[in-house]
Amino acid sequence: MILKTLLPLIVFICIYTKGHTQESSLAFTNTIGHELTKQPHASFVQIVRFKSTLPDSIVFSVIEKRKVEFLKVPGLVQKYYLRDPKTMEFCGIYLWASEQDFLEFKKSDLAKSSAQAYQIDGQARVELYNMIYPLK
Repeated sequence: MILKTLLPLIVFICIYTKGHTQESSLAFTNTIGHELTKQPHASFVQIVRFKSTLPDSIVFSVIEKRKVEFLKVPGLVQKYYLRDPKTMEFCGIYLWASEQDFLEFKKSDLAKSSAQAYQIDGQARVELYNMIYPLK
């Protein structure tokens, strides 16, 4: 009964606050008081595919070791680590706040050391995209 009474108010608050969030804020509070993190949207995407001469267990260890450094990279909104089950290639999908952030990263020791760290077999394939529209 109480929920039935409060439901119109909760719906109103959700609709009202949706259009009135501060864009500069990375955190805001939902209608029941939980803090939510608002992720900045990426405007540039980098996809890197490669095969490694290392055993899988070592590749996973390298990923784990380098993760701490990637968490510090300015402008890196998110990084996904993937594996193609057909080709057994590894894939990294990087979501960048801007193309400039990606270009700055390319100059870094972390970026320059990737081929050696993962013992890339041949050349990595790199694809670059501008974000058109994020769904969420």
